[in-house]
Amino acid sequence: MQAAFSFFGQSPPPNYQVALVSELRDSLQLLFIVYRDKSGQYIKLDGDTKVQAALGKALLGRKYYSCEPIRKESAPAPAAAAPQTDTVGDAGALIVDPKFKAAYYKALGPKVKETWLAQLDGASPSNKKVKIGGTEYVLASSCKNHDCGDNNTVVLYSAAQGVVYGKIYERGRTTLIGAPPPTVASELDRLWQAEWRQNR
Repeated sequence: MQAAFSFFGQSPPPNYQVALVSELRDSLQLLFIVYRDKSGQYIKLDGDTKVQAALGKALLGRKYYSCEPIRKESAPAPAAAAPQTDTVGDAGALIVDPKFKAAYYKALGPKVKETWLAQLDGASPSNKKVKIGGTEYVLASSCKNHDCGDNNTVVLYSAAQGVVYGKIYERGRTTLIGAPPPTVASELDRLWQAEWRQNR
């Protein structure tokens, strides 16, 4: 299961918090859409057409609230301000950074015409910081909505160097973007395997 904060792109429904995306057999997806209203946090179920048919309207139409009351004393303390490209946020949050977007689109080249790649609005885990060959990068991952297994990507961004490297997987075909040096290209393969093929 992966958290996708920008699952609905720039037009999320009212009270939306996050989409929890899980992949089933045959690349089907079961979604747990998290909302919060004045009554508290709740989940609604969704998924591919076959998943919706299996669940039925009765289950899909319900709001699932937590049975435990919210305890104020258990709320986490406010976090200290973190760098914009730390582990906070996901690929969808990164794309709003003008410097990243410019470097990313330059690396994408003709692939920028692919909406899911240009917007990075699919399922995406939290960004991470990694160090390769002495250079620090932000690692971001994303996939195509409702088609994660066959269309996904990992991206490395160095704010200091203003470069983006990445690996795109599209239905069995892979493309490296940004002309990564051999060391980075090898690491992109490893990172992609860990993100999109481990335990799948």
